[in-house]
Amino acid sequence: MIGSIRFEHDRPNDIHIAYVKWLIETEEDCRVWHQQLEDYFKKFDSKIDIIFVCDDLKLGPKIGAIWGRYRADLNARYTRYSVRVHVDAKVATYTTTSGIIHGVSFDQARDVETAKVFIKQQRRGIASAS
Repeated sequence: MIGSIRFEHDRPNDIHIAYVKWLIETEEDCRVWHQQLEDYFKKFDSKIDIIFVCDDLKLGPKIGAIWGRYRADLNARYTRYSVRVHVDAKVATYTTTSGIIHGVSFDQARDVETAKVFIKQQRRGIASAS
């Protein structure tokens, strides 16, 4: 299934927000999802801070580990601070697993406003990982 990602930029806080609407079931889905995000990230000269809203992000039964590699690549190359909100159990599991394996962020927050506060705290160097 070809999904979509809608992006917003909270300019006063310089935090990007990605509303992900995807059912990822195959490696081809991973490639298309990755390309959608990469196309957005490439617009910027440096790594960005981003919140992923995951209400509509679902993973198929056998794709989690593969998706995790694609996710880790994007985080390592394009994001400084990233936080996920409204993550289901399967996505949370593979996000955490790929974060640990590949050394990238797997922070989560209960909502967008809490995620913004967390990112601002990280910028000031006072946040602890969730």
